[in-house]
Amino acid sequence: AGFVVPDEFHIIANSTFTASIITQFTRNEVGVVLPFIDLDQYQVIKRKRQYITFINPIPQKGLDIAIEIARCLPQERFLFVKGNIKRCTNLHFFNFMKPIYKLPNVEVWDHQHDMRPVYAVTDILLVPSQFIETFGRVIIEAQVNGIPVVAANAGGIPYTLGRGGILVEPKNEAQAYVNALCQLRTEENLYTQLSALALENSQRPEFAPQHQVKNFIRFVGNRIKVTS
Repeated sequence: AGFVVPDEFHIIANSTFTASIITQFTRNEVGVVLPFIDLDQYQVIKRKRQYITFINPIPQKGLDIAIEIARCLPQERFLFVKGNIKRCTNLHFFNFMKPIYKLPNVEVWDHQHDMRPVYAVTDILLVPSQFIETFGRVIIEAQVNGIPVVAANAGGIPYTLGRGGILVEPKNEAQAYVNALCQLRTEENLYTQLSALALENSQRPEFAPQHQVKNFIRFVGNRIKVTS
């Protein structure tokens, strides 16, 4: 409380949501440079609508919620894709992954350096994050393939999601996600509509890497002018 960033510090945030928080603690403009996402690295040629996919199954990303969702929907097939767990001990990771292996409708894949095989078999992306996501880049990765996203209404997710999916609240209730998933699975017209909106959202000009470079150059250039 009462903390203010010194005037000699000029901050660049990784999302508009992060910038809105930092603005409360500085008198300077906060620059925004979004994560660089090369859409060509995630776009697949052909997609099969096989799985409801959950990426990086750890507690902060909503692992407990995802497990409960899978329990509530035994007729659906789920794909849990491990993230990069170098910072976790193997035993620690095994302990919170253990409940997953008891679910017959959940398949687990190891960390993928190339995510295209994941999105090639994804029908819906599930993002039940239980901490404050500042951006949520997997949303854009999925959307470039026309994959609708069911995500927690938290942090910067609404900005990133746009209209290409369903925001869920309260974010900590599994049944709210179940309802959204069932709606997408049973209402084909809704799925088609959100699939098109997902693809459209992924093409927003402000998501382009070139736009981020221009933002960075503009921000740094303005600071140099001020201090020179």
